[in-house]
Amino acid sequence: MKLGSSAWVPAAAGAASAGALLGLFIGALTLANKFEYALEEFERLRWWLIALVAGFGIQAALYTRVKLAARARTQAATAEVAASGGVSAGAMLACCSHYLTNILPIVGVSALSMFLTRYQTSFLVLGIFSNLAGTAYMLYFMQRHGLLPRFAGEGALARCNMKTVRNVTLAVGAAAVIASFFFPGP
Repeated sequence: MKLGSSAWVPAAAGAASAGALLGLFIGALTLANKFEYALEEFERLRWWLIALVAGFGIQAALYTRVKLAARARTQAATAEVAASGGVSAGAMLACCSHYLTNILPIVGVSALSMFLTRYQTSFLVLGIFSNLAGTAYMLYFMQRHGLLPRFAGEGALARCNMKTVRNVTLAVGAAAVIASFFFPGP
């Protein structure tokens, strides 16, 4: 891909995707309560949310780069981004869905409400590691097909075995998610 007018497209796609995911969080909390409350929750969970949103944005930017560079070879990458994006959105919704505790008992779903409240951190950890694994997969895909950007093609990124990075990320992520369910935090 040339560094011409289309060089900004992956960055714009990543920023738009990150913004949409953050908008989903703010929108869901605003619908469940009010906008000020959504901002308070963002402040409380900011580091988790920043990691989740940034990871998804990076993944969307990488996917866009792959799509622009090799349209015919993106079928596997499309599935990975879609799955990880779904996990990210699900993690973010699970993160804020425990605020439905006021209405869930009325409809007879109080056990679900307690589960979501207790394991909020676990869902966020799942979303973040899903993003990391998806990003590692996208970089592996790009490396395997010679699609890494020129600036990265000669650097440390090109020298890393991205398949190993992906596998280590999956293993560490699985361990972190499992641990987060046993030690869910406050």
